[in-house]
Amino acid sequence: MKDGAAGGAAEIGQETFALVAKGQNAWVKDTAEEKQLSEAMRKGARLVVKAPAAKGGMLTDTYALNGLAQALDQVRKDCN
Repeated sequence: MKDGAAGGAAEIGQETFALVAKGQNAWVKDTAEEKQLSEAMRKGARLVVKAPAAKGGMLTDTYALNGLAQALDQVRKDCN
């Protein structure tokens, strides 16, 4: 993703979250939606990230979310 580029999106089920590029990473454009994204990932089965490529065109990456809820629960348990 081109640094500063908007137009990316994270899709989990029927929910879509706008992304923006910072460096080589993509972040939720509206930081107020971070908790919603986290909860959607916790409940979802698949995350699809679509973003404009630095050299043109669109990139699409798909991530399985199996086990994420359990991993987050363990992190909360271990870090409290």
